Amino acid sequence: MTDGALAKNLRWLLAVLVLLNIGLLMWGSWYREMPAEEGRTPLPPVNAERMIPLSTPGLALRARPATPKPAPVASAPADTPLKVQHCVSIGPFESSELAEQNGKRLTDGKIAYQSRTDANRIESSYWIYLPRQPSRKAAENKRKELTRLGIEDHFIMQEPGMENVLSLGLFTQLDNAHRRMQELEGKGIKAKQETRYRTRTLYWLDIAAEKPEDLIQQLKKLEWTDAEIQQRDAACGEESARPVAIEVPPVAPMPL
Repeated sequence: MTDGALAKNLRWLLAVLVLLNIGLLMWGSWYREMPAEEGRTPLPPVNAERMIPLSTPGLALRARPATPKPAPVASAPADTPLKVQHCVSIGPFESSELAEQNGKRLTDGKIAYQSRTDANRIESSYWIYLPRQPSRKAAENKRKELTRLGIEDHFIMQEPGMENVLSLGLFTQLDNAHRRMQELEGKGIKAKQETRYRTRTLYWLDIAAEKPEDLIQQLKKLEWTDAEIQQRDAACGEESARPVAIEVPPVAPMPL
């Protein structure tokens, strides 16, 4: 081999080595393993042994069934009227004994019912009095003044919280209380009037009815003790608030 041929081969070898180095540099600089995207669902593993070529004889393709969507919930139209539950009430009865006696008439007639109580706060009496005096002596002097004016039926109270208050009468009739106030005003006495209350419990018998008019006609044929038959457009058996005892200072009764 001549020197020229040898030199030519060396130049080619050098060029090949340079190209190899450039290729290695490019591979090392450019190739990176792409990072997995966050949130991507991993693909299921591929079972190569279960894969069947499409060219297999007798192989038929079928579409994957679609996932059924949930049926929409039916809603009533906005203008649909609400169904009102009717209730026929029998009462009021003054005691639970009377309610039970009349409820037996319903039971004998095979009519189902529910008991209900209703507590009412009603006026019971009217008290006329003079406010608390500064002392027992002042209360005695005020009482002597009332006597000189011809006003009778009064006394000084000494119950806790009511010391030295002058009671001028306790009346069950409002008209009588008004007359007493007029008498005191005519003699220059500025008294006060207070209404006393008590809680009265009433008892009812409630019957649910789809046709309340027909039921009312049926109930009217029965005999009831001091009771009325009423129709209520409400749920049967609803109880009102329980009776609450109202404490009032004791007052001795006066002539009415």
